This record gives sequence, C-alpha cells and structure tokens, in this order.
Amino acid sequence: MLCQLSYRVVRETSAGGGCRTSTRIMLAALAAAALAGPAHAQQQQYLNAIRVQLERMGAHAEQRGYTPAGGLTYGALNAGARETRPISLRAGVAYVILGACDQDCSDFDLRLMAPDSSVVVQDVATDDRPVLEFTVPRTGQYLIMVMMPGCSQSPCYWGFQLYQR
Repeated sequence: MLCQLSYRVVRETSAGGGCRTSTRIMLAALAAAALAGPAHAQQQQYLNAIRVQLERMGAHAEQRGYTPAGGLTYGALNAGARETRPISLRAGVAYVILGACDQDCSDFDLRLMAPDSSVVVQDVATDDRPVLEFTVPRTGQYLIMVMMPGCSQSPCYWGFQLYQR
C-alpha cells in the first residue's frame, strides 16, 4: 500500500496494512535538518577558506617545481587535540606538506613520523600555517600527526596538501 508524504506529517504503513500518521518521525527529521543546515554551511565556508589558503601556498611550491601528490586532506579538532593520518612516501623524493586552518585557529602544527615512530620533521611554531619540507630515507607508510594547540572556538577545521618533486 502506498502512503502519502507531506511536509507536515508522515503517513506510514501500519502493521494492519493501513496508513497511520507519525508526527514524531517528521519532527525528528525537521529538527535534524534545521540543526545540520547552518552547521553544514559554516563547515563548508571554513573548508573553502582553507582550500583557498592551501591553493595560494601551493602556487609558491609549484613555482619551485613541486606538484600536488593526491588530494587535500581535511579534518576538525578541538583545542589541544591531535590525530594521525597515514601517508605513503617514497625514498629519495623531495616532499613538502603545506597546512592551514580556519579563522578560529591560532596555532596548528604538523609532525611527520617514520614507521618506527621517530620524528622525521615537524613544524611546531606558534602559527597557523605549518610547512614541512623533507626527503625520507626509505619507502614506507608514514604518519602525519595533526595537532591543534590554539583554537578559540572548537572544533577548528584544518587541511594539508602533499607536494612532491
């Protein structure tokens, strides 16, 4: 049996085969949409601003002979939080990783860790645009540790781009 759906109420098939109205389902859906709409728009605004920053920074890297290696990596962290992202790197290749974060972020750091967990290179300066420039000694799976020491309104959105030459 086909039931009607309107913007005010949901009509669904009941166990007996007829249609019944469920306003609870519709209210939950409307509440979720109302909450997600502005938050999603703000998130997209932050991510677009980060993308623009990374494109500007990337233009300078490209002038130095670097080319993008993969897509942008994005995320969000609360103040004081950190997370790691895996990254495959090849021995002998020159790399640069450019990072940027949103306007609520005052300090964003990056650390590259080798497969044995030793630190290869890091940018932990008190700024919001970390840059790592390096060549790894052996091919393998490395980790990028993303750290958010300074964030005035959590979560703070961040992004980084890997370049190679």
